Amino acid sequence: MAYGRLLREARAMLWLHLKRAVRYKYGLINWGVIEFLYMAIYMLGALAFSPREQWPLVSKYVFWGILAWTMVSTPTWTIGGWTRFYVNMGLWEQHEAVGASHSLFLSMRIIPAVIAGFIGSITAYGFLLAEVGGGIGVEGSIALALIFLLWLILQSTLYGLLLSYLSLLTSTPGPMLDVLNILLFIIGGIGVPVANLPRAAQLFALATPYSHAAELLRWSTMGSQPYLGVAGEVAAGLLTTLGLGLTALYARNKAYSNARRNGVKGIGRM
Repeated sequence: MAYGRLLREARAMLWLHLKRAVRYKYGLINWGVIEFLYMAIYMLGALAFSPREQWPLVSKYVFWGILAWTMVSTPTWTIGGWTRFYVNMGLWEQHEAVGASHSLFLSMRIIPAVIAGFIGSITAYGFLLAEVGGGIGVEGSIALALIFLLWLILQSTLYGLLLSYLSLLTSTPGPMLDVLNILLFIIGGIGVPVANLPRAAQLFALATPYSHAAELLRWSTMGSQPYLGVAGEVAAGLLTTLGLGLTALYARNKAYSNARRNGVKGIGRM
């Protein structure tokens, strides 16, 4: 009975978010292009400081790093940042009254994040293809690449939910609570392979869940050897993802308990 109700909730929430994504399709396109423009700084810098004969190889690292980054960064806004709208519009009380899952509703905000991320990544792919002339693609297993990309999306969803729960606890917009986002791209093993980072940055990257999925994504698409080996990256990735999930679950329980005891407060603007 409970399973059937959860399934009906999931279908209704999925319909809502898909409907909203279609309604705001031009906004998503604009968002994806803006993501590309931000990443263009990184792309141009990587190409400008590399010999032209190395551009085909560099462009592969750049593209897969950008794809991983867009899947990681956008949930900060679509889930963590959207909590202000969720609370201030009274959706918390409406869902609480009927016993609907807040976490399920918020986690489905990953849909516009993925759409915008792919738009930005496709734009980046076209830019790199125009500069390099070809050779950017999946050299290994597409199925494995998809699995590791979905793993990154799962991790970013958990992180977005964590920001959302912290936002509920502090009445602060999720993006203002996010102090790791850009740092993770630079020294977190997403934009740069872990082996190429300084030793201190390597230790930081290995402690985060994103680096392991990103290393495995590069391995499945480019054949580059993961820093800890395939088995080591899988084990470390599962362990850090579990840690992230348990942290999000703890924050969820604290946020729900506080909200049900004291009520939810409006979340201020950035």
